[in-house]
Amino acid sequence: MFEKAGEFFEKLNIPKKALDFYEKGNAFKKAVDICKKHFPGEIVRLEEKWGDYLISMKQSESAISH
Repeated sequence: MFEKAGEFFEKLNIPKKALDFYEKGNAFKKAVDICKKHFPGEIVRLEEKWGDYLISMKQSESAISH
């Protein structure tokens, strides 16, 4: 549901709320895409959070690139 809420706020052109909901829903690919457009300074923090999430999901191979 968080990802759907993020999409909703993205369509309403409210990128900060969209980013918040994407993060809560662990939709990191969409969150990074929003950051590339609106918040380039947040990309590193978000990539680190994505990597931590992947480690917690026992996906260490995928986490390496983040």
